[in-house]
Amino acid sequence: MTFNVLRIEAIRQAALASLRAAVAAANADDAPASPLKDLYIPAHRFEKLDPKQAPFLHAVGKSDGGAGDSDGDPVILSTGTLHLNVLCACGRDDAADLDAQGASLVEAICLQLLEDGTFLQLFTKVEALRVTNEDGIARGDNGSGEYDVVLWQIEIEFKDGPVQFEPRLPADATDLSLVNVTAQLGDAEESIPAQSLLVKETFSTNT
Repeated sequence: MTFNVLRIEAIRQAALASLRAAVAAANADDAPASPLKDLYIPAHRFEKLDPKQAPFLHAVGKSDGGAGDSDGDPVILSTGTLHLNVLCACGRDDAADLDAQGASLVEAICLQLLEDGTFLQLFTKVEALRVTNEDGIARGDNGSGEYDVVLWQIEIEFKDGPVQFEPRLPADATDLSLVNVTAQLGDAEESIPAQSLLVKETFSTNT
């Protein structure tokens, strides 16, 4: 049994592993030019970062669960959404085309994940892909000035199901080992039809 939210966390971790491997490959000595080369992926999304370290990426797994599809043991037709947040930034004295930088990064990230067969095996299908961005201003640490920033968000919505939950047996439950079956044959001279049809026999069945 796997809770839906824990399944999504596994998908988030797999996405980060795939992207970290791609960034490492992009930084190899003989690697071709790639927008992933300068991407920084922190150890976790609560690591304190300065805008001058941009571009960097955070991954967040979210889920809204799903509808049930069973009248017996719970079967959940679950969906989840993986959020990938990419921050691009530049100082006021070093203006850069953050739109172009972000677009190339978003494309490289989507291709890395959505063409990764191992990653795609973790869920049933991709339901939707959405990309949005927002402009903003950030202040650097230690008075290092203001930065123009563009925050890109990639949403990969997937279907992960059906997820079936199995009932647990009581802690003191034991396996069935022996079954006795008994039937009875009535006296042929009995005048009651129901009694005359009874058969008597005993045998054991091991299971």
